[in-house]
Amino acid sequence: MPVRLTSLKTLLYCLLSPILLWLAFPELNLEYFAWFSFVPLLFIIRNKSGTKAFWLSYFSGFIFFILTLYWLVHVTLIGLIILCLYLAFYFAFFGYFFVCFRKKFSRLNIFLVLFLSSLWVILEYIRSQVLTGFPWALLGYSQYLNIYIIQLVDITGGLGLSFLVMFVNLCVLEIIELLSQRKFKLAAKIISNVLLIFLLIYGYGFYSLNKYSKQEKTTLGVSLIQGNIPQENKWQSNFKTSIKEVYFDLSFRALKENPDIIIWPETAYPDYIVSSDKQTLGLLSKIVRDTKCPLLFGAIYQKQDNYFNSAVLITDDSTPVEVYNKIHLVPFGEYLPLRKYILSLENFVPIADFNAGSEFVIFKVKNKQNKNFYFGVLICFEDTIAELSRIFRLRGADFLVNITNDAWFKKSSSPYQHLQASVFRAVENRICVLRAANTGVSCAIDKCGRIIKRVKDIQGRDIFVRGFIKTEVTKQGILSFYSLFGDIFVSVCILYTLLFVIYYIKKKFA
Repeated sequence: MPVRLTSLKTLLYCLLSPILLWLAFPELNLEYFAWFSFVPLLFIIRNKSGTKAFWLSYFSGFIFFILTLYWLVHVTLIGLIILCLYLAFYFAFFGYFFVCFRKKFSRLNIFLVLFLSSLWVILEYIRSQVLTGFPWALLGYSQYLNIYIIQLVDITGGLGLSFLVMFVNLCVLEIIELLSQRKFKLAAKIISNVLLIFLLIYGYGFYSLNKYSKQEKTTLGVSLIQGNIPQENKWQSNFKTSIKEVYFDLSFRALKENPDIIIWPETAYPDYIVSSDKQTLGLLSKIVRDTKCPLLFGAIYQKQDNYFNSAVLITDDSTPVEVYNKIHLVPFGEYLPLRKYILSLENFVPIADFNAGSEFVIFKVKNKQNKNFYFGVLICFEDTIAELSRIFRLRGADFLVNITNDAWFKKSSSPYQHLQASVFRAVENRICVLRAANTGVSCAIDKCGRIIKRVKDIQGRDIFVRGFIKTEVTKQGILSFYSLFGDIFVSVCILYTLLFVIYYIKKKFA
């Protein structure tokens, strides 16, 4: 869109919205800005044409994603730009439909607000699915530290909170317009209704915190290891010995706290684990046998000519090693899409493909009282895929483990944005989530989404530091509404959107 066709005021408003929304995300975590971050953009485009609203919203979306995903520049500048150019279209389509439908109504009535909020949910859901999905920096994730608000997602899933944040944004816009028209009674009515909604949600939050905070007697002691291995050293042959020494040293120190299991991060072991290699597995099994403490670690697992990003569990010297192979691979990071059809891609992205796993492996470990605990592992990006966590929970997982390596992105907001997803997986399924991250954030998240313990140094730094923590995991027998029914809230939004459009079309041609 040519700049000469857009006033400076319009551009400033379109810049203000993505900046406010960016401030709501890590590292600043000013989450309250999210509740009115869209107001400047929607205010300035409300009387524009559909085409102009589309491109102004696209501009805002691009700015937001550049500000939020800037850390990808440490891996690929071109990839960052292409990704943000793609993601901005979701803002653009929302802006376009906002203007098109708003012009057909005298004001933002409740039915239109519900429609637009549902539309935003649908767009985020599509973004989470298309091209293997990129459910990162979803609108609702901005509230991950708002412990009372996020309890809602055990019913609606994370997208339900995105709905709420957009709903409030639209209400704030309508209140501003009504106040400017001196319609004080109508504005006061909307304010009171919004406050009532918050009262109900906070009430549910208090109820949930009380319900799921009760102490349980049966626990599992888990030690999480954060090796802080520089990315440039991880696969250098001259660093293999020192990397192993780091993990063995931290693990032996952690053993003094008498854990029931020790967990290392993604690809922590610096050698390939070959399925037929009895020597490597035998050495690790011997360590487990001697220490009497099971070990879960990330490694590249080779089976014949196939390579997997895997989580490997060794419980003792007599039990067969168990392996979970990562199911949801990262495109352009772990495999090259369309390699067979566009061979020239290899010249620009020279990566070797991993193979995707197909089995949801449920690991078993015993505590000191010989009680069984079952868990699933999410490797790296997999904790952003809500359905994966839900499947593990339905298959009997008592808790979830996320092993990851965010060293690629240096000291940035990336590890904290990644942490947001784990918080939501915990609340959605009312299950503890443990994170073992190479450079952080390694932490324990309880069933209410509270980060109860994390690896950090004496200065309070929790990324790019070396250390370990021990935490206690409890069981949860009751399946949450979200675990049972999944994204049924999204289905409701789709149904409402269709009914609204049908009603609008009938009314237009009646």
